[in-house]
Amino acid sequence: MKKIIFTSIFFIFFITSNSQQLTNGTLSGTCTGNGFSIPSCIKGWSASHGTPTVLGNLENNTWALLSAHKNKSEGIFTNYNFIAGKTYYISLKMKTYSNIKEYDGKNNSIMANIIATHKLVASSNEKKPIASSNSEIIWSKAITNGKENWEIIEIVFKPTKNNTQLWFFPSIKNNTKLNEEVKAQMEIDNIAIKTNENQEITINTNDDFIFPNPIHKGQTLRFLTNTKTINEIVLFNFTGEKQNINFNTDDEKTISFLIDDTIKKGIYTLNITRKDNTTSRKKLIIE
Repeated sequence: MKKIIFTSIFFIFFITSNSQQLTNGTLSGTCTGNGFSIPSCIKGWSASHGTPTVLGNLENNTWALLSAHKNKSEGIFTNYNFIAGKTYYISLKMKTYSNIKEYDGKNNSIMANIIATHKLVASSNEKKPIASSNSEIIWSKAITNGKENWEIIEIVFKPTKNNTQLWFFPSIKNNTKLNEEVKAQMEIDNIAIKTNENQEITINTNDDFIFPNPIHKGQTLRFLTNTKTINEIVLFNFTGEKQNINFNTDDEKTISFLIDDTIKKGIYTLNITRKDNTTSRKKLIIE
C-alpha cells in the first residue's frame, strides 16, 4: 500500500464517464406495498412478473422486495442501454433470504440474479418470462438460508452483446422437487451505473474522477488519475480532524481504498497531495 497526492497539472487518460443516466436508481416511490404493477409508483421501473413489493417509508427511503416460490416468482426491470464492448461499473445494496434448509430439496439452486436483456414488458404474471437469447448475466449469487444484513454489491460488467434493459429477480431451479413453503427473497436499493466510454480527453487533475460519490461504508472508492504523481491522501471531517488513507494502486490510471469501519459516516474533504507538493481537494460523502 502507498499514500497519495494530486497536483494541478494537465494530463491525458481514459476517464470513466456516464453519458446515460439510470432512471431512479434509489427506487424512490410514491407508495408502498404492491407498487411495481401497472401503473408503477416507482418512476422508471416496472414488474417483469409477479407482484414485487415496495418497502420503506415514503418520507425517508423506499426499496424493492422480490420473492420466488415453487410455482411463482417476482422481478423488476428498467430500461438501460448496454453496449457491447463498453465497461460498466454497477453498485447497489442487497439483502437476501431463503428458508430452503427447513424443507426438502437441499440440492436445489436458489439464486439472486441481475441480467442485461431486452423485450421485457410490464406484467403481473406469476411465471418468470423467458429471457431473450441475447441476454447476458451481469451477476448471480446463491441465496443461503437466514436473513442477511444489507451488503454492498460492486460489479464490473463488459457485455459482448447489446441489450436495452436491466432486470432483477430471484430464482429457484429444479423447483418441482421442493416443498410448497420454500421461498427465496432479495431486497435491492441504491443502484448506480457508470460507464467507461474509452474516450481520451484532456483534464485538470482537480477534475479527477471519483466513483462512487456518495459512497457507503464497506464500498471501495476508486480514482481515475495519474497514479505515478500521487503521494498522500488525507480525509478531513467538518471539525478539521485528519485521517490518513492507505491506498492501492490498481494500475497506472486507477487508485482505490476501502471505506472501512474506522471511517465514520459524514461529509469529508478529500485532500490529495502529489509528489511536487501541490494539492487538490474534493468533497466526499460517506453514508
